[in-house]
Amino acid sequence: MLGFGDTEFSISVVVIVVPALLFASISGFRHPTPIWSSLRNGALSVSTAAVMDGGHRWRSTLPPSVSSFPSLVDAIDGWRQIHVPSLTVPATDTKVEFSEPVSNASYSACILICVVLIAMAWHKWNLWGLGHQVRNLQNTVRAKDRQIKSLESDLEVERKNLEVERKSTRAKDRQIKSLESGLEVERKNLEVERKSTAGVAAVNQVSLQLDKVRRRLEQAREERKQANDQVQKAKMLPPILSPLEKLVDGTVNLFGAFPKGSPGYNLVEGRKIRAECDATITRLQTELESLELQMRSMTAETFSAGFLKGKAAWAAAAGDHHGFGTWAGKYARPQGFAAHVIKCTDPVFKALQKFMHVPDARILGTGRDVPYGDWKNSRDQKSIQLARAWRIENPELLDQFKAARSKVGKQIGRLGGKLQRLSSALDTAVRDLCSASGDTLDEGINETFLLHGTKPESLATILANGTSEKFSGGLFGEGTYLAEDISKNDQYVQSPLPANHSANTADVHLRQLHTAHLYRNGAPSHPNDPVYYVVVCRVAMGWFARTKDGSTQLTASVTRSLWAKQHKELALISDDPPVHFHSLLAETGGCIGRHREFLQYHQDRIYPAYLLAYHRKLSDSRGGQRFV
Repeated sequence: MLGFGDTEFSISVVVIVVPALLFASISGFRHPTPIWSSLRNGALSVSTAAVMDGGHRWRSTLPPSVSSFPSLVDAIDGWRQIHVPSLTVPATDTKVEFSEPVSNASYSACILICVVLIAMAWHKWNLWGLGHQVRNLQNTVRAKDRQIKSLESDLEVERKNLEVERKSTRAKDRQIKSLESGLEVERKNLEVERKSTAGVAAVNQVSLQLDKVRRRLEQAREERKQANDQVQKAKMLPPILSPLEKLVDGTVNLFGAFPKGSPGYNLVEGRKIRAECDATITRLQTELESLELQMRSMTAETFSAGFLKGKAAWAAAAGDHHGFGTWAGKYARPQGFAAHVIKCTDPVFKALQKFMHVPDARILGTGRDVPYGDWKNSRDQKSIQLARAWRIENPELLDQFKAARSKVGKQIGRLGGKLQRLSSALDTAVRDLCSASGDTLDEGINETFLLHGTKPESLATILANGTSEKFSGGLFGEGTYLAEDISKNDQYVQSPLPANHSANTADVHLRQLHTAHLYRNGAPSHPNDPVYYVVVCRVAMGWFARTKDGSTQLTASVTRSLWAKQHKELALISDDPPVHFHSLLAETGGCIGRHREFLQYHQDRIYPAYLLAYHRKLSDSRGGQRFV
């Protein structure tokens, strides 16, 4: 839409209209209408003489205002010469007259309209040019936008590539650190082997020296024996020669040297050799004692060097246990694990005490698995009291558990559905234990702590090799049975350890476990009362199945079998991907009536983290207490 306020239009009007108006105001004459219009209307009369005059009278008829402008008069005369000769006019001598005079105002208006139209056309042309420029600019902007989007896409791809490279770099850094750690361990092992080899060589050298000294010592003793025999023979002289013997004893010979082979000579030489042999024997005995002392020291160093390789590996494993508390990495044993005492003032010990809580003490000592005795038959008040606690450090089992836990997490990720959260009666105790010990559980795989009761003679195997489903059996198959209530575990623990355990315990492994790990020198001694053992296990329960009857799944909309292989492997969660249930939760109301049971059929998903020793305490109405 054209607007009169536009700058270009205003300039157009000023440049064109103002000169036109000035010209119209100066002219001030009555311009004839176009000649063809006057002829058509019959309003023009021209004499033949006037036409044929050549323009003189024509010129004379022009008003004075026009005649004053020679260029304008020439223009009108040119017009006459072009158009008038072709006209047919009567042969009368008349003058040219304009029957319709035109005013200056009308002429000015016509000029103004023409100028305005010209200005509008010019302005329209300018607007078209501007529109063309705007379209060009818009196309340029669109091209720039596409270029920017392309650059942003390239930047996003580059950012993703950098992120992948960064993750790859981190993985490589971890791999490099692991390799460096392995190289450091290998270097230490080589150093240990070198020292051990050098020690063995030194021991062998000292052993050779000892053999040499012993042979010299035997030789000196044999020489002394011979000299002593010679002295004894010389002493067996006739009585007449006893004064001579006295002289010989005083090493005085009044009659000169004794002839060789005479009794006096033999006596003197025998005593002389015997004295030399005594001095040699004394020196060799001193040397032998020194070599034997050196030999014992070097043997001890060489023997202890055999454990250094295990200690180096232990130290390396102790530095890679993020989320598994604070490991000491000490007291490495040939069994592959260590049990570190947790003091009763330690917050971890106080947190573990909550695992001993029994919601209903009346059920203690009840159940078909509890053997007959004071604990089952007594009517006194019963309770559980924590006596000792140990943190178990087993690098090999820890590596297996980490690998199994990672595998369970990947399988749950492939399943994609929402994982049902596992809850137990130990949730509060578990949170307190994690807060006190620094353990970090992965809730995405239902990782938690549960209790496993066992016999004392099985402890060494469990702590060294982990739990094994091959030695377990029950209503729900061959798996490791775990509980959330200590009263359930208490039904299975048996054979309380007597106070004189070190003398009367027949099981070698148990005695070794006590003397080398649990009650070693420098650690708290045995409490001298019957104790029972329970293991606090760290378990990856994963995607668990639920059952009441031990044969069908509880949560299935249709009846589905619980087993893929009866009492050995649980059924598939889904056919695509084919992933088996990771664990089983046996609910009450079917086969069991009092305690829920948690079962794991893969031992690498269980890590024995803590060992607890507790008392069974009976309290009578008179305030007396005793442990049974």
